[in-house]
Amino acid sequence: MSIASNMIQPFFGLDTSAFTVTTNTLYSPSRMVVYELDASKATPLTLRIIPSPYTEWIIGYNDDDDDSIFCCIGLHTEYTEVNLKAYKHFFGIRFDERGAYFGKGADNSSYPALLKDTVSDYTPEKDSYEKMLVDSLRNCKSSKERLKAFTSYLANSKTYVPVAPFVNTLLDDIINSDGSCSILDFAAKYGYSSRHITRIFYTAFGITPKDMAKLIRFQCVIKEFIKYPNLEIGKLISGYGFSDQSHFHREFKKFMDTTPKTFANSYREFLESKEKK
Repeated sequence: MSIASNMIQPFFGLDTSAFTVTTNTLYSPSRMVVYELDASKATPLTLRIIPSPYTEWIIGYNDDDDDSIFCCIGLHTEYTEVNLKAYKHFFGIRFDERGAYFGKGADNSSYPALLKDTVSDYTPEKDSYEKMLVDSLRNCKSSKERLKAFTSYLANSKTYVPVAPFVNTLLDDIINSDGSCSILDFAAKYGYSSRHITRIFYTAFGITPKDMAKLIRFQCVIKEFIKYPNLEIGKLISGYGFSDQSHFHREFKKFMDTTPKTFANSYREFLESKEKK
């Protein structure tokens, strides 16, 4: 993470030094974090995606031409970088892990697993719902109006498909335990075999409960890094189930493409640079 970076969320790094940033949260039918990045001139955007169960949409557009892009990022299990071309405005949405949006009329088999480790972008076609949304975003005068335009777009063109109730319950257990629970815990608690639980969970997300727990645990650790940037690593990861610091270092490198020490130093430098402004 560069010194100029601003982390909208602990698990999604954005270099927003050239942008004014606005964030909002919507809660229906699922939780969505909406962020707007606005610059005085067209500016490229680099996204550093830290593995998470979340789905992300990012719309890039300008005020003075019809050029635009619609980028969709699914659940990710590995660190990924996405480079978007220059636009004056980016309208981003992070959807929670409880389900996903698909085309109108999608059936209940359209789970987040279909989007696993995918990144797709396209230019909205003329007369498409996406093109109409971009035109609305461009013409809106306030963030409130753009949120209304986006929710209208969802209602008119998309179907929200939630994960099955039992999968949602398993997900609650993983999140509430900060990723420290195991498949054996689930089997004992709910009376199903480990194989059955793994199968239905994998159908929904494309990853096992164990892998989901790793993602949630790692995000908890990143939040700890951000909350306590000067805390020793051993104390910071205490209680999260890592066998030792070497185990943690390997997982951190895999998920962040950098070392814990480098990340911590960069984040401290970022905080210092903010204080000087």
